[in-house]
Amino acid sequence: MAFDGRSCAAFAPSPGVHMAAILREHDPRSILVTSEATPELWEYTSDLVTGFASRGIDVTLALLGAPPSPSQLRILEILPNVRIEVTRLPSVVSAESATDLSQATSTLLAAANEFAVDLVHLHSPMLAGTKRWTMPVVASNFSCSGTWWSTKSTGQMPADLMWRTRATAIGMSILDCVIAPTWAHACAVTDFYGAGLSLVSVPIGRRPSLKINPSAEKFVFSAGDIWHEGWNASTMDKIAGSLTVPMYCSGEPRSLSGSTVQLKNLRCLGQIDSQNKDVVLGQASVFISAATYDPVGIHVLDAARAGAALVLSDLPGYREFWEGAAVFVNPRNADDFVGAAESLLGNSQWRAEMALNALDRSREYGTERMLQGLLHVYAAVLAKRAIALTA
Repeated sequence: MAFDGRSCAAFAPSPGVHMAAILREHDPRSILVTSEATPELWEYTSDLVTGFASRGIDVTLALLGAPPSPSQLRILEILPNVRIEVTRLPSVVSAESATDLSQATSTLLAAANEFAVDLVHLHSPMLAGTKRWTMPVVASNFSCSGTWWSTKSTGQMPADLMWRTRATAIGMSILDCVIAPTWAHACAVTDFYGAGLSLVSVPIGRRPSLKINPSAEKFVFSAGDIWHEGWNASTMDKIAGSLTVPMYCSGEPRSLSGSTVQLKNLRCLGQIDSQNKDVVLGQASVFISAATYDPVGIHVLDAARAGAALVLSDLPGYREFWEGAAVFVNPRNADDFVGAAESLLGNSQWRAEMALNALDRSREYGTERMLQGLLHVYAAVLAKRAIALTA
């Protein structure tokens, strides 16, 4: 369920006030957006910043973690109403304690005040900290330790995840709105952290792929954070070992802690940029995701828009986007994935039909829909704050 004006009861205006008129009066003129230079997050950020800038909105982009490459910055630097601030502060993933994040929060708050922005959009609720923000603040919850841990049936949450979960809960409690990429993830957030949060769902969008190959080659592809337990590398490697065609994947097998996932059968191409990944996806026959946790599903969307047939874990978020456009399989059953993939590879007509279904569905999740959804959320938050100030 995407944002439709009903997802968040906290946005309801006082009686007698026409919502559409309020929203028109409260379009943001300036925004501070935070991000990091990781491949998946950067493409999303670039689409956001260019989309907002093209609408005449002044954008301050505050970057955490490793600085972006010159090629990443090239498109954004030429935009006249975009300011880029490279903070060199720890990324959300690499932060080792709440103290690291507190420094980032202070820096972001100071920047928001210095540039007098109308609204702040954080890429993680943890960055909201415990500070008193002087302007409305929203955050994307693409994933979080709490909802990830809730997918595991047993075990005590380790200390590193505990402080992150606590920081997420505190941050969400002071935000004007939390933005989830799917309605399934929004429900998971509510189930874990409790009701009372201002939550909406705005799907991630992508530009149309230019690398579609109607005569796909016979190989299988996947992508994601290979090092993360939720990617389900052991099952993926079993699948690759049982297929009659090669299976490749892109992504980082090495975690920040230094541990590396060992793959015997799956051929890892490492981290590749979005353009090269589109080239590979445009040639693949089938895309497989055996993930047990994937709230965003961005790699699945990329595969669909490139013309690959989809074989996916039976997860609520995947069902939400791809019901009727993918084959769904138990994420713990490698044999079922192999059977589904081999059936598609052996039946060109069915494979072409499923690939077309996925491609058609992917067109519903473009950047324009994403931008409109976010701007609707921003205006609603600004309107709610304005009403509160005049009450």
